[in-house]
Amino acid sequence: MSDAWIGTGIWIGTGMMTAGDPGRTRSGAQGALQAIDSSARAWSGRGAVAQWLERNGRWCLFASGVCLLSTFSALPARANVPSYSTYQLEARSNFGDGFNLPSGSSFNSGTPAIAPDGTVTVRLLVVGSTGNGGLFYGKDGVGGVVYDAPTDRFVSDPSINSAGEVAFERSWDFESEGVYVYDPVTGNSTLRVPVGGSFGIQNFGDPQINASGQIGCRVDLGSAQAFVTDDAGTQSLYAQEGVDGVGYLFLAEFNDAGQLAGKVRLGGIDESRPDEIRRYEPGGGYTTIAVDQDSDSGSVFTRFGNGVSLSNSGWVAFVGRTSVGDGIYVSDGVTLRTIATVADPDINSIDFFYPSVNDDGLCAFRAFDGAGLRVIFAGDGTSLERVVTEHDILPTDLGDARVDQNDSSPVFGGNPAINNRGDVAFAATLTPPDNNQIEWGTGLFVARGLDPSAVSGSDGASFETRWSAQPNPFRGHVRVDLRNAPDAARGVTIHDAQGRIVRSLAGRFEGDASQVFEWDGRDDRGADLPAGVYFFRAPGDYETAVRIVRVR
Repeated sequence: MSDAWIGTGIWIGTGMMTAGDPGRTRSGAQGALQAIDSSARAWSGRGAVAQWLERNGRWCLFASGVCLLSTFSALPARANVPSYSTYQLEARSNFGDGFNLPSGSSFNSGTPAIAPDGTVTVRLLVVGSTGNGGLFYGKDGVGGVVYDAPTDRFVSDPSINSAGEVAFERSWDFESEGVYVYDPVTGNSTLRVPVGGSFGIQNFGDPQINASGQIGCRVDLGSAQAFVTDDAGTQSLYAQEGVDGVGYLFLAEFNDAGQLAGKVRLGGIDESRPDEIRRYEPGGGYTTIAVDQDSDSGSVFTRFGNGVSLSNSGWVAFVGRTSVGDGIYVSDGVTLRTIATVADPDINSIDFFYPSVNDDGLCAFRAFDGAGLRVIFAGDGTSLERVVTEHDILPTDLGDARVDQNDSSPVFGGNPAINNRGDVAFAATLTPPDNNQIEWGTGLFVARGLDPSAVSGSDGASFETRWSAQPNPFRGHVRVDLRNAPDAARGVTIHDAQGRIVRSLAGRFEGDASQVFEWDGRDDRGADLPAGVYFFRAPGDYETAVRIVRVR
């Protein structure tokens, strides 16, 4: 029997559900259902009894046993976002003991990297009691230290390519000694890009390696910073401070296509200067991904976070602020996708750590939920899933452990990382389940993406073939295109974040059988609606709700 809701809030099913405390799971009927609004509602003129209930940590509208709308997510049957319930501990660091690491090792605040096959790597602040930096490398719970740096040397956050090669900068007393690459075939780490070179590089900002073995990142030239790539000793300059109006370059991301993306400040270094998110192309020139209002007064963005993420398909993920507040966005320079904002019911604020994005535009990012708990979410613009939440219970070598701290300190370290399977690598502090005053160190985990439609090229319907919305966020008007949704010929309904229908719209057909809907931000009475999150839904399609963000 499949899981179902019936009547006025009875859950029938054998699966796990969340009730009350997000991040805690309780089986079947043990989950207490919380009704938000127990009054009967008429849904879309059908006279169906409807009410808002919390299911799996989300407020959902149910009528006659069918989930009509989730306030911030689509149902997983057609969404590209996996559900996360399987966790693999790859390493655990602690002063007294460790898993796959010598006692005394530490990777606190490090950002892991994950390969397409799920191999993970993270930099070690110290390896055991040596006081030297190093590198962990592993997969499926098997791994260890593959690089132990010389005395007093430190390594940067690493990157990993599809061949499993790992690039990192090695430094001594804040002076760079170049970019090293670990080769999993030989087991050796060798110098790949020395300081100096064609442009007089003095140090490297988180160097990254792509599938061709090229290295790309922001570098320090002494008098200025630049975006530079290195291909077996042949170096190319993509952008430089003081040239073409560039005032300051923030950290860059590099991909298999040879593109470099980052935040660029124009005309100076103070925050009043215009900021742009750019993706620089290997053949020269750049694509503008997003601009702030200092650059273009018509922009919806007032500011950006300092870091970005770049997928191999060219998606750039970033934190942007609008009149609604902070949000996670992805864009390829043509399509702008809203992944999540603080207007979403389950998000109170977004952490300053930048998101990670894969080739399908699926993002992993850190945030705080409505209860003030720290969460890592994954989302694609239609669906949002918790990857892991503060106080969750995860499997470790010591038995079940709780994601927790002995005080209010952060429980996650660095940025999460996501691959094309939807696997998410993250670091979390651990305690016994019943006593957060005992420290079990920090665990490096991989949360397995369980939905095969999260993989690019799978048989699942892709995001691009379902719908698109431009511009999103919007101010005055937004255009929504729906494909493969024949029932949309009957029109769509627009819902606010509380699930109320605020507008019904008729569309028109265009050449490729797409149905196009134009919305001016007004309700059925002609009243101008406030800024916030809204959802388009097509009749007969209970599984897809298009998220639209209106700003002022």
